[in-house]
Amino acid sequence: FFLKGQNPTNRQIGFHLGTDLGIHGVNASYWLTNRYIVKNTLKIEPKEWRVPVLDDFSRTTLRKPHAWASDYTLQGALILSLIQTDQYKNLKTTRNFANLWVQNMLFTANLTQTAKIVFQRKRPYTRDPNFVSDGANDHFYSFFSGHSSITAAAAATSMWMAYRYPSSQTSKITAWASTGLALTTGALRITAGKHYPSDVLMGWAIGTGVSILNGWIHEKL
Repeated sequence: FFLKGQNPTNRQIGFHLGTDLGIHGVNASYWLTNRYIVKNTLKIEPKEWRVPVLDDFSRTTLRKPHAWASDYTLQGALILSLIQTDQYKNLKTTRNFANLWVQNMLFTANLTQTAKIVFQRKRPYTRDPNFVSDGANDHFYSFFSGHSSITAAAAATSMWMAYRYPSSQTSKITAWASTGLALTTGALRITAGKHYPSDVLMGWAIGTGVSILNGWIHEKL
């Protein structure tokens, strides 16, 4: 899939100062809008819904060690993806990869936050009979999984660069390692009771989709 099309040696990832500054501006405005909504206009109307069969595999108790582990695997996926920027001898490719990476992370994070605000889905652990709410918005931010979407975006960006552009074997290894950590992160979010399987699957799909779409856009610049 990543190799479909022209030979990687002839492919270039584009960068256009005006267009890319505009994209970063949109991301910044989007982020500020999300923050404004959460701080000033958000009205919690928690919803509890499940996808039949699929979400029956979720846990309804909170496992904090699993949640902490998912934080570490998320950080690992991001670090491995960033390390890949040093695998390209061409400074221009390195710069453009870093620019694409930042955009993909921000777009994915913004879309995730908007979805959480719109859907306000209760997390699985809130179904625990012993659960006592402390009024935190986070209890209602289940759909979709931010950990899953962000790690998927990082992994997809790495795979995109490793297989569509001339790169070393090390670059491909870090891309696959980042992908493995992205999958592990999603699984941990489910076993932690933080997310339903449908939250994780949607997060993976959004993160991957954003990265691929933005990659195609930059190949046209």
